[in-house]
Parts: sequence; C-alpha cells; structure tokens
Amino acid sequence: MNALVNTFIAAVAALALGALITGGWQPAVSSLMGAAGTSGYLYCSWLLVRTIGAGYGGDGHKPPHPLLIFGAVLFKLPLIYGGWLLAQRLGPLGPGFFLAGLALVYCALVGWSVHSNKAD
Repeated sequence: MNALVNTFIAAVAALALGALITGGWQPAVSSLMGAAGTSGYLYCSWLLVRTIGAGYGGDGHKPPHPLLIFGAVLFKLPLIYGGWLLAQRLGPLGPGFFLAGLALVYCALVGWSVHSNKAD
C-alpha cells in the first residue's frame, strides 16, 4: 500500500478512537459510518468516470456494466441520508461524528488530488 492509503487508514482509526474516548461506542460507529459511506460512493463515482473514459479512450480495462455503476452513483444520496438517520439515533454526538467521517474522506480526496498532480 502506498503512503496515502496508510495515512487515510490511520486517520480513520484516530477519528474512531477519538470518538470512542469522547462519547463511547455510538460516536465511534457514527464516524466509521460516515467514512465508509462516503468512501463507498466516491469509489462508485470513480468507477463511473473510468467507465466513461474506457468507452472513449480505450484504456484496455473492462469495467463493470455502466448501468450498474450509474445506479450505484445514484444510490449515494439515499445511502448518506440513511447513514445520517442512523447516526441521529445513536445519540447527540452521532451526527457530528458522522459529518467528521464524511469530511475526513473529502480531505483525503483533496490530499490525494494535490499529491497526484504535483510536478515531479
């Protein structure tokens, strides 16, 4: 694994541990739900981009069926909304830590983008 993946995994673990120390298992589960849900729908969005690129650029990769990927991308909003509703049921700290997990994934995405576009 590269350094960015290791850093992301360590950051998610640190967030979950901080949530566990702060408020117990409920905020820890909420933060993990936010990170996992956001990671899942960003991965599906990336698959859709690769599918479109393979269709036009012919990079040699055979992606899954485009309708399957497109459906997964459309499923992201109900997925995040459902996670938010579950986080609300996990107590008053749940929604905040859910959003912290979501924000952590977006910060990692920005870090990956900056790192991968650096001029060597």
